[in-house]
Amino acid sequence: MNKKVVHPIHQVDEEEICNFSPETIKKLRRALDVVSIEDINSVLCKYEEIVALIECRFPNISIAAKADWALAQAMNPAWFSDSLSTRMNNTMLVSALLLTVCASYFIAPPDCLEQGSMARDVFCYICGLCNILFLISITFGVIYVENAMSRAFGQSERFALLMSQYAVKNASQTTMVIGSLLFPVMISIPMYENFGDINASIMWGFYFVGFLLMFIANLYCTREAAAEQLRRINLFLPFCDKENRLRPEYHPSNAPMTFQDWKDMYQCSNDEKNPDFVIFNN
Repeated sequence: MNKKVVHPIHQVDEEEICNFSPETIKKLRRALDVVSIEDINSVLCKYEEIVALIECRFPNISIAAKADWALAQAMNPAWFSDSLSTRMNNTMLVSALLLTVCASYFIAPPDCLEQGSMARDVFCYICGLCNILFLISITFGVIYVENAMSRAFGQSERFALLMSQYAVKNASQTTMVIGSLLFPVMISIPMYENFGDINASIMWGFYFVGFLLMFIANLYCTREAAAEQLRRINLFLPFCDKENRLRPEYHPSNAPMTFQDWKDMYQCSNDEKNPDFVIFNN
């Protein structure tokens, strides 16, 4: 018997879960990058929930940052789970690999660098700085993974910790990048002792070109990614009020709770913010 193939966007009863006009649905699909009405409602509900959570836990956050965090979590929950874990693991892996080289050079500098020479002193300073940067990157990465990503019991507490400690994650990645840029400088210093000045100068030229390429690539990719994020936010903001909360007319009819219900759920009392005792410490 032949089975009738049904398109995914028609697998749900739209009249039951949709309170939007066809034109509004088109705009929401464009803004949220999802097709089915069920997914649209899910993203809108999640956005409303995260905005309520952010307003309760971070009352002084800027309006723009609130929409940025909430929309990222609503549209792509993996951004703050598996994807974030992968990014942190990559950062710590690069730092650990380069640290093994820098630590061995710091303990035993190349024999071509004479004791007391300026080249040896500069090499030791840069090598020591790279070691410190990579150690900070690894340590901050472990701190962020162990506390912000793993310590909380509930999903709301986890997301709040991810936000409040996000600067630790940025510090881990920034120190790794700075150390990676200094690493070629460190290993190029012995070139003037092992090779002639002309050859060493040529290699420095190669490094300078490579440094420019790395810097330009990082700048270009960062700006392009930020532009895509900003474009997505600007597409979604027309559905929000001046506080970047979801407008009432776009509240899904099948939403489990209203915005005020979410705020009542996440609102912390003074006793919760300042507990008198700790039951146990993980």
